[in-house]
This record gives sequence, structure tokens and C-alpha cells, in this order.
Amino acid sequence: MRRKLLQAVILAVLGVGAGLRDGLAQARPHRPHATRHRTRARAHGAGDDPRAAAAAATASGLTALDAARAHAAPGARRVLDAARAMITGGVVVRGSCYTWLRAVYARAMGRHRVVYAGSPRPRFARFELLRPGDWVFFINHSYRNTTHSAIFVGWADPRAHVALMASYVGGNRTAPGRFSTYALTNVYQVVRMADDLPPSPPARR
Repeated sequence: MRRKLLQAVILAVLGVGAGLRDGLAQARPHRPHATRHRTRARAHGAGDDPRAAAAAATASGLTALDAARAHAAPGARRVLDAARAMITGGVVVRGSCYTWLRAVYARAMGRHRVVYAGSPRPRFARFELLRPGDWVFFINHSYRNTTHSAIFVGWADPRAHVALMASYVGGNRTAPGRFSTYALTNVYQVVRMADDLPPSPPARR
């Protein structure tokens, strides 16, 4: 019930967030470039200000993040709060996407564990595993099929397995984190705060 409510909130947010609608169009794989350009033109219009579009995307992302936080486990709430503070505060952590995510988890404090590890080649099918606040490693089909990692916020398009994520663009750029949408069809690792996991069984003697 909570998952369906969160999905409804995120879809409603995306319905009014032109910046994230554009991100959704770019995130879906196998879409011709011409279609992407037409989608972008419809979403923004010819004379829209990129700064205004980015601000709208951030505002929409924060609304979805707050909705996810309301139903998240304690560790996940700390992760979402840390990501929120870094994005709204314009905190710049130069390096790779991994560098930014490591800083988010460090700010959230607490141990984290790998809850899923696999190969990036097969199609990922365990979508029910993903929870808000998870650190997800995946193949970025919207940018040269490179590896990428980001914080899972919620599903933007559950049927297409497109998720709203908080991430950093990487490339050692001087830029804060941002909200984007990605198709999570090839996930190869998921990390979660350890206090959100059941305790490990005692070691046998």
C-alpha cells in the first residue's frame, strides 16, 4: 500500500515537473534522438530558461524525496536527508558518481552492506528489492551504456522500470548532486544501511 502511494506521489510530481519529464524522456532506452528532441521541445518550449527548468526539476525531486522519506526505514531516512541537504545546499564533491554517493552515505553515518551483487549483463528482474535510500549500481542506458550509481528515490514509471534517482553527474565536474530518471534494467549491485537489515545470525562455533 505504501509503495503504491509513493508511486502515485512521484507520478503526480513528474506530471508537473517539466525538468524531470525531460529526464524521463532521455532515460528510456532505444528511443531515437529525434524523438528526444521533440519531447524536449514540447516539455520546455523554445525560449525556456535552462536554470528555471533545473530549478523545477530540483523542486519536483525534493517533493518526491520527502514523500519517500515519510515511509522509509531509519537508515534510509538518514540517507535521503543527507542527499537532500547536499543537493539543496549546493554541496560540490568533485570526482565520480561513486565519490558523491560515498559522501552522502558518510554524512548519513552508520554501516552499510551489499544486499545484492550480480552481473551487469543479464536483465535485472528483482525490482521489488529496491527501496528508497538504496545505493544502486547500474548500466546507464541514457549515456553510452556506461556504469553509474545513484540513490533510489522511487519508481517514476514502474512498468518501464524507470526510477527517480539522486546522483552526481561525475567527470570531476564542479556541480552539486541532482535528480534524474534512469531505466534500471541492468542493476549489478545494491547497497543499504545496515540498521535497516535484519541482524545477521550468530556465527557457529
